[in-house]
Amino acid sequence: MEEVATNVPFCTMDFKQANASICWPSMTGDGPERVIIPVLFGLIFLLGMVGNTLVLVVLGRLPPGGRPSRSATNIFILNLSIADFSFLLFCVPFQATIYSLPEWVFGAFLCKWVHYLVMATMLVSIFTLVAMSVDRYIAVVHAKRSLCIRSKRNAILGVAIIWFLSLLFAIPVAEHQELFNGQQQAPNSSFCWELWPGNPGAKQMYKVTIFVVGYLLPLVLITCCYTKRARGIQPVLTSSGEPVVEILSSLKNRPLTGPANPISSLPPIESQLNGWVFFGCPAQENGAGKQVLYHLHKKVKNISRKSARSKRKTAQTVLLVVAVFLISWLPHHIITIWVEFGQFPLNNISFTFRIISHCLAYGNSCINPIIYAFLSENFRNACRQVFTCKLLLQPARADKLVRVRMENFSTTHSTTNV
Repeated sequence: MEEVATNVPFCTMDFKQANASICWPSMTGDGPERVIIPVLFGLIFLLGMVGNTLVLVVLGRLPPGGRPSRSATNIFILNLSIADFSFLLFCVPFQATIYSLPEWVFGAFLCKWVHYLVMATMLVSIFTLVAMSVDRYIAVVHAKRSLCIRSKRNAILGVAIIWFLSLLFAIPVAEHQELFNGQQQAPNSSFCWELWPGNPGAKQMYKVTIFVVGYLLPLVLITCCYTKRARGIQPVLTSSGEPVVEILSSLKNRPLTGPANPISSLPPIESQLNGWVFFGCPAQENGAGKQVLYHLHKKVKNISRKSARSKRKTAQTVLLVVAVFLISWLPHHIITIWVEFGQFPLNNISFTFRIISHCLAYGNSCINPIIYAFLSENFRNACRQVFTCKLLLQPARADKLVRVRMENFSTTHSTTNV
């Protein structure tokens, strides 16, 4: 293909080589890529905007009481959708014009602030994914303390910290993004470039910092939190660590009184499973105790089966979340580090790789609503209410306490919206 001067994705400024500009020989004035790439970006943009808008509508709508119910998880999902919506809005349309137009046509102000907001919203999205993984880890592994830690106030504080850090880390982009005129291959054109004149070491340090803070560290934290969360789902155990379902299975066929099975020999049940807490002694000295014990055995056995299914589903979610994050952002960071510390080839293969990296990064903002919202049964039900123009009769509370009492045995079931 004919070599032409284009914009940011195709040219790199090397101030160590007398401000020389090297451009991708991959786009001609009438090449099909000038149409195909904007159309491809447009489809990703449309899909992501529809998905994130639906999440915002469902989570932001007012219930019949007039005030929206907010759990910590919903606050993080809402913030994730806002970040992904903003990232797509500020990034994809402008990036599409960069690939379809020979120069930057939006002026100096948008040159600086569009790229600043792209970096900031990208980091907000990534940091929110980390916060959600920590939130779900606490909900499962530290269920007893989760009601205090996973409060609405702490979630809002976490979101505020996420935005503050993201806007702070993106400041160098606003400082060094400039509108550049007079490129030797196109002297009458304007280009929006990230210029670090005379200080390449600072630019390299910044790129490495973004790679560590915005990819490597989040990947480690997300992997650890979801892995520990999967391991944290255990069978219902007694205070001594014995499986309750096995104990009850043996007890329900033994006499409730007498030397073979005195009350004092029965292990107290103080167990926890995803918020379920059991305490007390399952046996009674009358006929009702047998019925209670049988009922309890059947109930705990069902819970244990659900626990096994939940553990398998959680393991699948772990693989999905980690794989999506890893694949979505790895090509982008490979190119960034390669450009700064190596000789990135400028040919048709590298051009295609660059396009793929863009599509994967943008696609992450489309997939996030599916992983973190649409896979939830409660969210799908709320979506049906939106599409059928019906309001929910009563939104589920974020945290509720249900107590069930049977004779002298009591169970406490604490469910958390996770």
